[in-house]
Amino acid sequence: MILDQYRNRHRSVAQALDSVAALTRRAGLSGRQAIVSACVLVPVVVAAVATSIWLWDQFSDASLDRHGRIALAIGVIASLGLGIGLMGLVFYSSNHGYDEGTRRP
Repeated sequence: MILDQYRNRHRSVAQALDSVAALTRRAGLSGRQAIVSACVLVPVVVAAVATSIWLWDQFSDASLDRHGRIALAIGVIASLGLGIGLMGLVFYSSNHGYDEGTRRP
């Protein structure tokens, strides 16, 4: 019974790793390049967020309580999601030929 659970868990991890490998191949990155990129970019993003929060607290007369910070985070995430989604649709329509009928000769 425990061995079956281990095999199922191992299978799901292997499938997840295969999907990550497929995404990196599609992006033109090898597995090692993707890991190195993530190891570099994640600390940079965390440092940028921490620095922006610290600067906001140090140099701003406006103070945000917990609810204000939550609202700000939700707004940033929603804006990023909308922008990424719309750009994804632009690339999708361009790559699949949906834009060809709208161009004039």
